[in-house]
Amino acid sequence: MIKNLLIILFCCCVMQNASAQRMKGAIKRKTAEAAFSYQNGVYDGKYWAVGASTHYMWGIGRNRQRFSIGIGLRQFNFFGKQREYQTSDQTLVSQLKGGTDSLYFDKINSIMLNSYLALQVHIKRGIDFGLNLDLGGITFGGTKQAYFHSYELTNTELRKVLTQPFAFNFNPVPMAWKGGYGSSCNEAYFQFNGGKIMRYRLGFNYFVNETNTKTPQTGNGTRFKAENYLVTGAIVWNLRHNQARYDLWNMNK
Repeated sequence: MIKNLLIILFCCCVMQNASAQRMKGAIKRKTAEAAFSYQNGVYDGKYWAVGASTHYMWGIGRNRQRFSIGIGLRQFNFFGKQREYQTSDQTLVSQLKGGTDSLYFDKINSIMLNSYLALQVHIKRGIDFGLNLDLGGITFGGTKQAYFHSYELTNTELRKVLTQPFAFNFNPVPMAWKGGYGSSCNEAYFQFNGGKIMRYRLGFNYFVNETNTKTPQTGNGTRFKAENYLVTGAIVWNLRHNQARYDLWNMNK
């Protein structure tokens, strides 16, 4: 009798341990991806960009884990032609009469290295919706010549000025879509599985590029920015494909 009870007790412990291991695996759903992307401007001017990014995310919840959150790093190269940049200080804009003054660039390019908050919603097997919201970083780029145009000037001659990128970027999430300090790139996309390793991404980018004049411009200060709207396509690599056996949610969804 005691022997039978011990056998039953042992079986219950084994089953409970297996169940606990399964739940533990489901809780620890992890996603690691790297992407190479191309963006093309769709509104107000000629501009495009190429970029590379990587992020690591953790699933939220205990069962299906339809939501993931994580942190990422993005390198973004922006190129533009015939672009108009307006002053970043809205208090100065409100004081201008006749319209917003602007900087005109024949050509401009900047290189941004920013961290971002990564969010994903797992709609169904093989289809995800994601948001990448910039947090902050740095922007590189050489000195560029621009032409300053003011509605307050009595003549129509454009004034030549020298500019350089706004070096430091800080974009708290509540300000992400309005632009914080410096340049920011925020992305919304749909992602489709193309196998165990490859994934494909199609989405939309909102890129705010900020530049500084080396000398203050009357009534405008030194900060100028342009809003850029781009469609994006990307090839994505699943960096954890060799560890998929630990992602029980992925195996059972």
